[in-house]
Amino acid sequence: INLATALQLANARPIDVQIAGQQVAAAAAAYDRARLLWVPNIAVGVDYFAHTGPQQNFAGEILKSNRNTLMAGFGPNVVFAFTDAVYAPLAARQELRVRQAGQLTAANDSALATAEAYFTVQQARGDLSGALAAEAKAAGRDYVVTEDGLD
Repeated sequence: INLATALQLANARPIDVQIAGQQVAAAAAAYDRARLLWVPNIAVGVDYFAHTGPQQNFAGEILKSNRNTLMAGFGPNVVFAFTDAVYAPLAARQELRVRQAGQLTAANDSALATAEAYFTVQQARGDLSGALAAEAKAAGRDYVVTEDGLD
């Protein structure tokens, strides 16, 4: 394995990079919601009320009554603070940028860890090769490196 292959394998979406990607997606959704704070909500509703049987009036008399009521309606509901409508998208956009930078950091940290591990392995292979060459020389035989590794 060479360094390019090791780095390519490291970018196969390690878990920390995937977590950072999900955090970016969540921050993007929060930013989209914050940009729409000024849009009014529309409330639509239907209600049905039915009463059958005795009922007491305000004077304390018991009356037998049957009542039915059907209500329907809709209307806009606009409740927001002007400061939230202005500054919430700004804050959400900045949070999105932070999460995007965090994702890039996670990917870079993964690549750095892979490169350090690769060079540590190469250093160990070099140390082993030197030790085997010294051993072969001390034993009076030739030291040969094959395609498969050290011999």
